[in-house]
Amino acid sequence: MDIPLVTAEIFNKLSAVHEQEENYLTILSAEVPDAYGYGRIIKADGRVIGIVEEAEASSEEKKIRRVNSGVYCMERLGLEGYLAEIEKSPVKEEYYLTDLIGILVESGERVGETSCDWRYVRGVNTPKQLEEASELLKSIGRK
Repeated sequence: MDIPLVTAEIFNKLSAVHEQEENYLTILSAEVPDAYGYGRIIKADGRVIGIVEEAEASSEEKKIRRVNSGVYCMERLGLEGYLAEIEKSPVKEEYYLTDLIGILVESGERVGETSCDWRYVRGVNTPKQLEEASELLKSIGRK
């Protein structure tokens, strides 16, 4: 996992929301200053209805700053059947796990979300990002 700053408190919040809302799947999301490269959370009537990946996002969808962290809490029962419904992306010819969200919604399953400060779900893939993560840890008192 390239988001090492996710805390036990964040996981506990995700799990609690998942149970309280009786969701089949609950997404950990974040509002980011620059959403480039992230999958955008798509909503209708206040409910999550899908995630659209950067490569497939319309110009309107690219304006969305609420993004998918890649961290989910989900029910395992029946998941294999839903995963089998994921089709290859026509744009990148890849299978997107995020397509599972739309499949679940279309099947009548509850999908929810909870969010956290974007800095906790930011990827750490470069020396600069590692330095920034270290500074954040110092600022919140973790070592």
